[in-house]
Amino acid sequence: MYGMKINHPNQIVDTLISDYRDAFGDILHSVIMYGSALSHEYVQGKSEVNLLVVLTDTSTEVLHKSIEVNKRWLKRGIVIPSFMTPHYIKSSLDSFPVEFVNIQCSYKVLYGDDLIRNLAINRESIRRQCERDLKEMIHYLKTEYLKVSGQKIHIKVLELSLERLFPLFRAILVLNDRKIPSSRSEIITSIEDIFCIGSSALSDVFLQKCKNISYEKSFDEFVKIVDMMVLYIDEMSVQEETM
Repeated sequence: MYGMKINHPNQIVDTLISDYRDAFGDILHSVIMYGSALSHEYVQGKSEVNLLVVLTDTSTEVLHKSIEVNKRWLKRGIVIPSFMTPHYIKSSLDSFPVEFVNIQCSYKVLYGDDLIRNLAINRESIRRQCERDLKEMIHYLKTEYLKVSGQKIHIKVLELSLERLFPLFRAILVLNDRKIPSSRSEIITSIEDIFCIGSSALSDVFLQKCKNISYEKSFDEFVKIVDMMVLYIDEMSVQEETM
């Protein structure tokens, strides 16, 4: 079983749950799969399978019990899970709201209770994290530009940046009361619609069109779009309410 390739995450659920139940016993509260593994965009051998493992105790002594299990699944492309307690989840909603918004967008309870559906996430907390992360993105992009002395910047910088932006895109859609599309291409289209920019450098990077056009032009436009998002989020007024 452990040497087989994972064609689809559904085929490993029973073995995965059995392994973590054996490792943790009664302190295992829930196992939740989330992210691209649950979408039609899952690509065998490329897409990550993300897990949230909820325990009643996450001390290092307890987590040590999962080391061998984690190693076995890591070899098959299952990233080491996020281990949290129910209290940690509730107390972190104001610190990492974007991460929990993204889990809510696409998740499946594999074992135990659903601790995700009714999370009360404050909209202003989401806005603040979006503002902070977008400003960090701007700093990163401009620093990378200066590292190469304003010369041709590597396309991987834009691809990595776009990957980091997807969680923020979903959060921005939530703040605008927009439905979260299931595909990434539709998410980009929705963001381009909110900012009235039409097909943009976001689409070009996602569709890898930058290989056929000027990197410099794509980079300049990409930075301007993120700058626009920063200004938009900075000026956005949201009610102090929970979702």
